[in-house]
Amino acid sequence: MTQGDGTRVDAVCTYRKEPSDPTLDRVSLYHQVSNKTKGIMQLGPYSLDKDSLYVNGYNEQPVLPAPTHAPTTPAALDHFTINFTITNLPYNSDLATPGSAKFNTTRRVMTTLLNRLLQGSSIGPAFLGCAKTAFSAVSSRPMKQGDGTRVDAVCTYRKEPSDPTLDRVGLYHQVSNKTKGITQLGPYSLDKDSLYVNGYNEQPVLPAPSHAPTTPAALDHFTINFTITNLPYNSDLATPGSAKFNTTRRVMNNLLDQLLQGTSIGPAFLGCETKAFRPMTQGDGTRVDAVCTYRKEPSDPTLDRVGLYHQVSNKTKGITQLGPYSLDKDSLYVNGYNEQPVLPAPTHAPTTPAALDHFTINFTITNLPYNSDLATPGSAKFNTTRRVMTTLLDQLLQGTSIGPAFLGCETKAFRPMTQGDGTRVDAVCTYRKEPSDPTLDRVGLYHQVSNKTKGITQLGPYSLDKDSLYVNGYNEQPVLPAPNHAPTTPAALDHFTINFTITNLPYNSDLATPGSAKFNTTRRVMTTLLNRLLQGSSIGPAFLGCAKTAFRFGVWLSVPLHVPRSDDGAHQYLSLFLPLLRSPGVLTDALLL
Repeated sequence: MTQGDGTRVDAVCTYRKEPSDPTLDRVSLYHQVSNKTKGIMQLGPYSLDKDSLYVNGYNEQPVLPAPTHAPTTPAALDHFTINFTITNLPYNSDLATPGSAKFNTTRRVMTTLLNRLLQGSSIGPAFLGCAKTAFSAVSSRPMKQGDGTRVDAVCTYRKEPSDPTLDRVGLYHQVSNKTKGITQLGPYSLDKDSLYVNGYNEQPVLPAPSHAPTTPAALDHFTINFTITNLPYNSDLATPGSAKFNTTRRVMNNLLDQLLQGTSIGPAFLGCETKAFRPMTQGDGTRVDAVCTYRKEPSDPTLDRVGLYHQVSNKTKGITQLGPYSLDKDSLYVNGYNEQPVLPAPTHAPTTPAALDHFTINFTITNLPYNSDLATPGSAKFNTTRRVMTTLLDQLLQGTSIGPAFLGCETKAFRPMTQGDGTRVDAVCTYRKEPSDPTLDRVGLYHQVSNKTKGITQLGPYSLDKDSLYVNGYNEQPVLPAPNHAPTTPAALDHFTINFTITNLPYNSDLATPGSAKFNTTRRVMTTLLNRLLQGSSIGPAFLGCAKTAFRFGVWLSVPLHVPRSDDGAHQYLSLFLPLLRSPGVLTDALLL
């Protein structure tokens, strides 16, 4: 709630709207909901705020007694922000976690202190309260370094149409006076330069310079990116706010601050903030992305990122060590600048450097059962299987014609088979492509991969579906015996859907989970029954099979059927299901295409 300890509920409701239906009558619906909740007072065991109901944005405020004077435009609600830093409240991960005991207690205390403070200011008569308090580490802001906590609050007040704009300068001075010169708020000590009222802040007055004043320095930023090879990447590092993330970020910020304070940018340097940890493209190491801040005078030249790159390289022993961490020597980027290792000078004239290009590998493993862990990037099962798969693909492709230019594969996703319990593997592989090189020979590479997997049957310990291999989209279906008559244009595959409801199959969460035992068993039975049914119909000779069975609450089945295209009318198929559609308990609005 804006004020109080209650809870605001936001819900989206769905209904069918025919093209000829009028627009939703939200006013009437509002009145009906009001009547059914006893005048917007009670919903089940819950007590409601009688002025809080909105139906599709429509709300009726309480009717006030008619004024004895001409009505005026009602006051609107307006907001302003309060920001300051507490120096004696050490920041920790609990304050970064909304809902934690530490967060809730500190927010409650902070809201009470701010409300008391502002009720005694010139805005007091219109003041409604402060809320939406958030906490952040001081080290995450360029203005300061330390273990204190930054407080951000949004405060609300009533603003009459005739009222002037918020006097944020005057309010800043009043808050300053009530906090003893921005030094104390209740039990908390404040950073005297940290107060902002709706973005307004006064920096300490410095002695007047003996020369003409100059334009103040602005804050500017640059990025640092590098890879740590002895810090294994895991899901904790991918979760902002986790203990592992916070600890590693704190250590990384300190190491980068110490490093850069000793460079040419040191006098203007303010600090670095590690923004993210990512997995290496290949290996178990961790990629670090940081944003660093410095003061830039108007007359200063652009950041010398090349010079700074070399200084960082020298201070990390040739990009090999940062504190206790080992670095990948080719991984450093300073504001996007990177130098690849110098190769021996060629004996011939230099040529245009090779570019990186990619191709895809897709195949199905029949003896790797698909489950929800493989659908979850970062899970132990996903990471282990991806690592094994990447290794096997790298070994396989290094022995092909693309081997000299091959750089590596990255497994992107695991998916369930269309039919069966196996797992579909999608991978993207990278290689160097010289400007003069021809386009990737995907047909030749397909045949080489086929040969090295024993006719697309085995990859390491895994059994493969021999028809499932695709190399950059290229696939060869099995060769059928040549016909003894003149070749005709091959039939195309066409589809139609079957939807129906089973009344004696209770729906549960297992049926909603592809890969579960219940899902697989029911799908297998359903596919068998439908195949038998349709093979005995007029479409039987052209019928190929049913697949992609899905279950929904109701219960519905969505079954695309594969048949060669023909000019036969849908009535042939519909007649097959009329007895079913007329049966009691079965929905009769099924659509057959």
